[in-house]
Amino acid sequence: MKTIIRTIVLLLPIGLASTGQAQELAEDQVPAAVRTAFTTRFPHATAVKWEQENATTYEAEFKDQGIERSANFDGKGTWTETETEIKEAELPAPVRATLARDHAGQKLKECERVETPTEGTIYEVEVLSGGQVSEVRLSGTGTVLGTKVETEKKKKEEDED
Repeated sequence: MKTIIRTIVLLLPIGLASTGQAQELAEDQVPAAVRTAFTTRFPHATAVKWEQENATTYEAEFKDQGIERSANFDGKGTWTETETEIKEAELPAPVRATLARDHAGQKLKECERVETPTEGTIYEVEVLSGGQVSEVRLSGTGTVLGTKVETEKKKKEEDED
């Protein structure tokens, strides 16, 4: 019986990570290196909620001096990304120009400034068109770096999580 319980305890995190669903975590379930890296990088963070995105990524959703943000770290505490919600008017002019040209008449749902150690600062914008949400990634100069399309239904499900 003990062997069965140990096996379940060892395999449960793997099974949860493979479902593609983020798992909410209590702060004490987050590795100490991740918590330390987070508090060092964001000393003014409040209302922190932790999730394990996959087997190697931990995400903190929080407020930083009144601004909603999220930050990702690997299991060793290495920072990999920060997303900050911004208003459309806060997008750089070249980004707004590209969106106006490529997505004229379409609704912009959400805008984020994304900072990574490899790409620097980029922008992610959700564009609604014909029941589909496209996430458009752009450089600060307005160059489209990629687009990911998902249905509105899928996006609603993700927003509810």
